[in-house]
Amino acid sequence: MQILDWAEYEHKMRKRLSQVPDFRVIVVDGTPGFLVPRSCVKANHKKREITWEAQLEILGLHGFLLVETGKRKKKKLTLPLCLVSREGRALVSLLLNTVNNEGQGRFLLAFDVGEGTVVAEITLDLKPLVVVYLMSTLMPTLEEFRMAPDCPFCENEK
Repeated sequence: MQILDWAEYEHKMRKRLSQVPDFRVIVVDGTPGFLVPRSCVKANHKKREITWEAQLEILGLHGFLLVETGKRKKKKLTLPLCLVSREGRALVSLLLNTVNNEGQGRFLLAFDVGEGTVVAEITLDLKPLVVVYLMSTLMPTLEEFRMAPDCPFCENEK
């Protein structure tokens, strides 16, 4: 964890948001997920399986799911979370509903392979997101930490 000054925060936000691919939010049996282009994921398409590592990064009222797919050759994928917009908060709420007693939550990562869709269930530590979610609902925040110009969720809110 580190405290960023305003310039560092803006730089990191721009960098992360520039890494976000086109995606669609999906929900399967109450579990939220992201449908991304096939080119964003390194997977064994014949066996329809994905090897992955995931972590969460929080920047103000935005979070990023950082997913690395593949075994030897890897691809990095950045997926946004937003606590500002209604749509973003709904997604985060669904995500937090998957959290177990150890703070582990899950989401789905899906992509089309032509003859169907491959779906992987990704688990990761979501305790920091729980804290930021609670803080954002209980305490007023500085206006400049709210809207992010390039956030796909914030853009829909305008």
